[in-house]
Amino acid sequence: MTKAHHQLHRVWIKQCEATEGIRLHHGAESALTRPEFARELPNFVSEIRRMFTREEMEALWPRIERQMVEQMESDLYQMEEELSGAVEGEDLDLIKQDAVRIRKQWEEKLKTARHLRDLLTSPSLGTA
Repeated sequence: MTKAHHQLHRVWIKQCEATEGIRLHHGAESALTRPEFARELPNFVSEIRRMFTREEMEALWPRIERQMVEQMESDLYQMEEELSGAVEGEDLDLIKQDAVRIRKQWEEKLKTARHLRDLLTSPSLGTA
């Protein structure tokens, strides 16, 4: 990766982190409608599609998705362990709420990753 690509990669990572923070604090709609994100997404998709062939991206996605699912399962297993050791009452209720929240977060992450996969591997991109 060239120095310029490395710098762009770092910018995109920061944008993704910022968007995730907005989503967590203000909801998915705010993250998806944030002007800075909306302006940069076409450039991000275009640059990735330029750098990698569709076949390369299609070959990578099963591994990426598998890693995400494994991490999700690990997080949920950890929550189950906490649930099994929790005492009835407030602690148990908080852990159950955390488990639901974590499951929803992972479902959103997987949904977003699949949408990005579709954008990156589509034979052509149209306009709405």
